[in-house]
Amino acid sequence: MTEDRKKELSQMCRLEIRKTSVLMKMALAEYGYHFAESVFDVEFAAMFERLNQESVLPDDYEILGNLVLSDLWPRLKQAHREQRENVFGHLKTMYPETISSDAEFAFDMGWAGLVQDAVPRIQSYPAAWRAKITGGKEKLGCLVLHIACDYDHPGCRSEVERLREEVRLRSLATCEICGGQGRLRLSSVAKTVCAKHAAVLGEMREDDGLWADAYRWRDEQPIEDHIADVIATGRAVIGAVESERNKD
Repeated sequence: MTEDRKKELSQMCRLEIRKTSVLMKMALAEYGYHFAESVFDVEFAAMFERLNQESVLPDDYEILGNLVLSDLWPRLKQAHREQRENVFGHLKTMYPETISSDAEFAFDMGWAGLVQDAVPRIQSYPAAWRAKITGGKEKLGCLVLHIACDYDHPGCRSEVERLREEVRLRSLATCEICGGQGRLRLSSVAKTVCAKHAAVLGEMREDDGLWADAYRWRDEQPIEDHIADVIATGRAVIGAVESERNKD
């Protein structure tokens, strides 16, 4: 019955489904083409106001919601991909001597400015270091920048690692989506975003706001928790060793 009704609604409401999907995509442009439940709710409610209530029943809401999402997701993914390609492609074009042409950036566009800010610093390094940005990724809500260089030269390693850490710390105060002021937020994932773009994360965890840097979670734990972690790790290692001995 549900599948039959789904087919019926997909035909009967085809234009409204497409229209709502397009309107949602336009509204979600402000969210970096990430899904935000609040935007979905507003546009979805407007769709039902436009539909003939005699032909669409309350039981159809969930089915129509899924139909809209099925049409929306490909649009969002394509728009987000194109926008990222434009932003990071522009950086590579602007700084071909400092950013590798095949650099891969696995994070959102709001942090592109942090990459650009790192360029003059790298350009100031001795040519013998051959320092170059080769990409970067998001990890635990912060930016990990990848820089290739000749670490055999004195001072190279310490300076490059210092730059990478400065970029990482700045990313913890920069919205990954828009580049505005943000903070680390905890939901089902750890992500640094501003107050507006926190909407893309959904429901927050109870400990959201208690941690400024996921890399420092262990440092901020009480000593009792550190001891418990060490004991638990030791027991796990001993158990693994004993298991291997028993196999022999």
